[in-house]
Amino acid sequence: SEARFRAFLDNSPDAITLKDAAGRYLLGNKEFERLTGISSDSLHGKPEDEVFPGNAELVAAIMEHERKVIETKSVVREEREAEGPDGTPRSFSITKFPVLDRAGNVAGIGTTNVDITERKKIERMKNEFVSTVSHELRTPLTSIAGSLDLLIHGVAGEIPEQAMPMIEIAQKNSHRLVRLINDILDIEKIEAGKMAFNYERVGVGELVEQAVTANQGYVDGLGVGLRLVSNAETASVLGDADLLMQVMTNLISNAAKFSPEDGEVGIAVTLSDEAVRIAVSDHGPGIPEEFRERIFEKFAQADSSDTRQRGGTGLGLSICKAIIERHGGEIGFETELGVGTTFYFELSRWRDAGGVPAAGAALGGPLQLLVCEDDPDVLTLLTMMLEREGFDVAPAASAAEAKRVLGEVEVAAMILDLALPDQDGISLIHELREDAATADLPIVVVSAKAKEGKRSLNGDAFGVVDWLEKPIDPKRLFSAIRRALSRVTGHKPRVLHVEDDADVLEVVRAVSGDDVVIVPAGTLSEARRRLRSETFDLVILDLMLPDGSGVELLANLHGPDGAPLPVVVFSVKEVSGDVAARVSAALVKSRASIDELVETIRMLVTGARGDPG
Repeated sequence: SEARFRAFLDNSPDAITLKDAAGRYLLGNKEFERLTGISSDSLHGKPEDEVFPGNAELVAAIMEHERKVIETKSVVREEREAEGPDGTPRSFSITKFPVLDRAGNVAGIGTTNVDITERKKIERMKNEFVSTVSHELRTPLTSIAGSLDLLIHGVAGEIPEQAMPMIEIAQKNSHRLVRLINDILDIEKIEAGKMAFNYERVGVGELVEQAVTANQGYVDGLGVGLRLVSNAETASVLGDADLLMQVMTNLISNAAKFSPEDGEVGIAVTLSDEAVRIAVSDHGPGIPEEFRERIFEKFAQADSSDTRQRGGTGLGLSICKAIIERHGGEIGFETELGVGTTFYFELSRWRDAGGVPAAGAALGGPLQLLVCEDDPDVLTLLTMMLEREGFDVAPAASAAEAKRVLGEVEVAAMILDLALPDQDGISLIHELREDAATADLPIVVVSAKAKEGKRSLNGDAFGVVDWLEKPIDPKRLFSAIRRALSRVTGHKPRVLHVEDDADVLEVVRAVSGDDVVIVPAGTLSEARRRLRSETFDLVILDLMLPDGSGVELLANLHGPDGAPLPVVVFSVKEVSGDVAARVSAALVKSRASIDELVETIRMLVTGARGDPG
């Protein structure tokens, strides 16, 4: 029996040792002897510090892990770098486990050491390959998708009728390829624990409405309807808005894909005291019984045959599950064959989150808006809408109160009702324009008499950004606020675009039009040269350049007055937290459209506050 046990140990490809409860070695196998040069006979009875003399750090780490094994009677695992028998660095996966006697007491400690050097090498090769795929596919796809969008919108002139269907097919399939690549790269990041989550306050109502708008074209193309059954305008959650939008997009596209033609996808939001539940339902065939347990696994598909009718990688639901669980939420489904399926996820409702920045917060803190409205219900509604967007709101129910606030608080813009109890809004605007402190204050009029007011002031002569009639259209309101905070000043903005791909440079230049001057730089050295000799209002920065990383430029990006320049990272790489804190915006190629980039540029180069936020 002992001979068989010894043969088992000595033929194991892994290094195995056994100690007593006091930490003294009892035996080691041939592989341990090969790795350390210490025979089992000379090992017997020795404590750790005698086996590895002169390596106090290693001894302390081993003893700490063994203490945990004894105290918890459980397995402890770690990975460690060490020199192999030939002196080359090796990687080991080490597992320590308790050896219990019949009474359940720890009688000893067993250890296995598995050489994972080759596995680590393969992982590094895979990561390098994924990085290469990310750059070599995402960058040209950005150019392809952007160029096709430009053609469809008539930038190159009217497209012949017979050519338009071909261009639309190319556009649709380029977007499909982008989604597939993003799914593959996302699942790699999730498994490696490298997916970045930027938590902030997210308005559920806006999230759902944006998801409907963003996916309407895809759903329409499948001949399926998309309906918002119920929403929760005032509810918020703590989450990453972009990743939650990715979950919504995956669930909606999945439901549309499995819906019959002329079917309908429904989205419903329900609230409890503690949670928000978002459900996406279809009236498709339902999920087969044998597939239900595997539905959230990678590459899982109910029909994985070569003749399957519906495309996709089988990664979408796996990604959704990982994202929701990282938000501390739950995801699940309800299904009935021949009736349909509902996928849902639940997240905790927003509570006091200990100072987590709101969605609209800039680097210097949330922007302050003055809302002057005498109707308490409308004032409450506007305040809730704006706070959900991340703004600080200073409310005022009268002209006198508004003037008091303006004298005490620095506000970025003012939302004004013309019908006030103590002064009409038109005369208040005249008064504000005559005061040097408020002469340039952006004003958005929201009033039942907006048209009459606009006529009496001759349109925008007094710097009113927009005139909105009641009832309030939230989208137009937020658009007006963005314009109010983005007033163009003086010269045409100059933008340094640091990018080595000529096609991306050309597409961004074409879409930007005449609003800004785009100055290209294909390398770090050219960018540094231009920054020394020219002035810019903003920098668009690719992180992967022929002569180094774009991150190296961040320390040098200052205007003539020494103030930091706004920076938009537009790269295939997602930025780390330390880089994100140093830039104004970070957009990932293929994930963000060229239009989103241009909108970000316009917002930043014309910012009313004059800082990178």
